[in-house]
Amino acid sequence: MGQFKMNLRPTFLATGFALPTALLATEAQAHVKWFCAFDVAGQPRGLEQVLCADFEWLVAVALVCLMFGCLA
Repeated sequence: MGQFKMNLRPTFLATGFALPTALLATEAQAHVKWFCAFDVAGQPRGLEQVLCADFEWLVAVALVCLMFGCLA
């Protein structure tokens, strides 16, 4: 049986990038819509009002890419 050899280089590269980035972070950033006024008592929007054609195309393209990636 062949000998299993693990390449740790990608792990060290990822750690070498993530650690300084985490240490240099100063404040959290959030999207503005999370802090907008929201009417809790109001009627929820339907999917036809929330989703648009661009979103549906992006989901379809992403699913096709994932299927081809799995087959490859």
